[in-house]
Amino acid sequence: MFKIDVSSSYERFGLEKNPFTDLSSEAIRDIEKIHVSQEIDSRIADILSDVIGENSGIALSLVGPLGSGKTQRLKGVHKLIQESGGMSIYQKIDSNDIIKTTLDIFSYFSEYEEEEGIEQSVEEVAIAEESEFGEGAYEQPYQEEKLSFFQKIKRFFSGGARSAPVVEEYEDSELTRANYNSQDIGNQLIDYLGEYKRSALIIDEMENILTAPNTDLILFFEFIREFISNMPESSVFIMACTNNAYDRIREINPAFVARLHNELFSEPLSDERAIKLVQKRLEYSRRKSIINPLYPFEESAIVLANSMAKGNPRDLLKLLHTTLFTATRDNFVEFIDDRYLAKVLTGPSSVEEYIRRVPSDLREDVRIIIEKYGGGPVTYIQLAKDTQESVTKQYTKLEELVAMGILSSEKGKYQINSSVIQMVRASIRRESEKPKESKKETKK
Repeated sequence: MFKIDVSSSYERFGLEKNPFTDLSSEAIRDIEKIHVSQEIDSRIADILSDVIGENSGIALSLVGPLGSGKTQRLKGVHKLIQESGGMSIYQKIDSNDIIKTTLDIFSYFSEYEEEEGIEQSVEEVAIAEESEFGEGAYEQPYQEEKLSFFQKIKRFFSGGARSAPVVEEYEDSELTRANYNSQDIGNQLIDYLGEYKRSALIIDEMENILTAPNTDLILFFEFIREFISNMPESSVFIMACTNNAYDRIREINPAFVARLHNELFSEPLSDERAIKLVQKRLEYSRRKSIINPLYPFEESAIVLANSMAKGNPRDLLKLLHTTLFTATRDNFVEFIDDRYLAKVLTGPSSVEEYIRRVPSDLREDVRIIIEKYGGGPVTYIQLAKDTQESVTKQYTKLEELVAMGILSSEKGKYQINSSVIQMVRASIRRESEKPKESKKETKK
């Protein structure tokens, strides 16, 4: 079989590997080293300090597109609560099964307490069991099959069980859709988290549960609403989801959304923060120290990539990953600027995306070719009149666009790529049809 030495190809740029390979924060151990703070991080920090300092409870939503850094922030909160001596449940939803999801949330207690190694005297266990389950409970301490799931969990939580209950086999427990009591489950969670001086319930990727039947969703969100309504002091509830999912949740259970104290929306990366993010990623994968922390990138390439990604961190990393990978296969590339990046990244999905991929100082020329000339062809003399630039300068710019693969030329005439020309013409047709439709409506 063929073997490709990937690492050596990145060595010429002083890197161990492609620093943009790991798109998810979950794949990076030292996430703090690559995180770039934004305004939303300051807001989260202020909220947490109020909760931890004033013994109040708060519930908030974190809303934003995929790849906007929601998981990274949630895990930061999770770690902070744990390090402050609290109990934090971080649950990433991976199914639309409300039974499984609910049991996954409660299973955290058994795992947590097993790690802590709770020890309790026989007398204490007997008293706890007798109080909870009635007289004679101590005489049959191991008849687990007669107890409901929540009784098993509570028994373990109080120190009455010798091993953690097997919650993965939720079908064997008594929790079903038929007896799913949202209020009781919410109160149970309140009781458990109330045992800690600080606590958090953090639910990530809430959008994954929304394909469940509406009847199930109402039960689940009522459980969470019950928890929020009476949550313990110094407790935090955070859920994260996409914008569309948040609208859907609001539609399904507006009372649940109304209980949230804050709504935080992810903002796009600024160019400054995008540059900082790239710098940190590069430093994380450096084999040796380099004077220019952005090498082999120039700022112009990062700014252009961030424009193409619309400020989405994950999309930005994808674009830079592709560009750097290509550069390692090109022996003539010494550095990556906006020209090279634009040349590598081809095949836009829309006219708007095509324009965004053009370096900023050449973008107006391409826009004129599209909007005034329908994508071309057009001569550099015609374009010089439109831009009011010298013929020589205009010719140079158009030839540069050709070299980057953004334009094509034939016999002194220039036009946009054939892959985009159909989109441009379709857009022109749609615009031309609008007045006709409005005239028809007026005649009626």
